[in-house]
Amino acid sequence: MYKVLYISLVCPCAQRAKLVRTLKGLRDIIQLVVLDYELFPEGWSFTGRLGTDTKDPVYGFTRLSQLYLKADPEYKGRVYRSCILPFLHLLPLHSKFPAFSLTDRSVSLKENAEIATVQRLWDTKHSIIVSNESAEIIRMLYSSFDQFLPADLREANKANGGLFPIHLHAEIEEMNDWIYHTINNGVYKAGFATKQDVYEENCVEVFKSLDRVEEVLANSSGPYLLGKYLTEADIRLFPTKCEI
Repeated sequence: MYKVLYISLVCPCAQRAKLVRTLKGLRDIIQLVVLDYELFPEGWSFTGRLGTDTKDPVYGFTRLSQLYLKADPEYKGRVYRSCILPFLHLLPLHSKFPAFSLTDRSVSLKENAEIATVQRLWDTKHSIIVSNESAEIIRMLYSSFDQFLPADLREANKANGGLFPIHLHAEIEEMNDWIYHTINNGVYKAGFATKQDVYEENCVEVFKSLDRVEEVLANSSGPYLLGKYLTEADIRLFPTKCEI
């Protein structure tokens, strides 16, 4: 395998890439490496806990940040940014729960400020990071490896044109936009807010958008957001919705 996908299951962005890898039948083509669920002071790490990998099976690394140095020994840029889930802080905003205050948190915002991202598509042949952005990675997985797949798994042969069909590009992009800003990223804007009013404002937006999702599904011609077939819009929403 020339490509390796590094993830942690605690990160919904990383879960998107894992979902597409499975849906596309790429398990034997792209190796999956799973890091620990917990964030350590040194960043995302390999521990072997709860079914995660004990070490990087490709290089024997113990920290995700070592991949950067593998690609560029002189690299001195930032390898950490927020990825830990703030979703539990959203629950009390629901009508079933009492009001929630920022002062109630058990984990400080400062501790969450710089946390390693964990979706990494790695090229073992050239020792480089292909991408660390889940939106890019999933689109690469749609068709970039189709030549290695059976005909029925190739996007060109899928009903409705696959996961990102041309005739639905505009609708998917429009839906991705508001789902990202108010749900995918909305939970982070609320969960990492440093002021109570900002927290409450973004929590309201999250639940408004969840209601909007319910309305879209109710009016859909099928079980998915855009009809009878699964598309990128569903994949981008699903992991965050499950975590909430």
